[in-house]
Amino acid sequence: GELIAIRTRFGLTQAEMERLLGVGPKTVVRWERGTVFQNRATDALLRILAAVPEAYAFQAKRSGLVAAGL
Repeated sequence: GELIAIRTRFGLTQAEMERLLGVGPKTVVRWERGTVFQNRATDALLRILAAVPEAYAFQAKRSGLVAAGL
């Protein structure tokens, strides 16, 4: 799905994506499986990160990740 495409585009593991978004352990696993769906705020953030490289770089730096997708 879209979430997997966004995550792999930036070269992130599921755990790194959780750190980037500030969500709990195994959350991305559940989202990717379709067990649970992200809320509207998280969905909006994901779309912004995917569409605006500077936003991804900012959030990656803020969360202590290397901006791998840039």
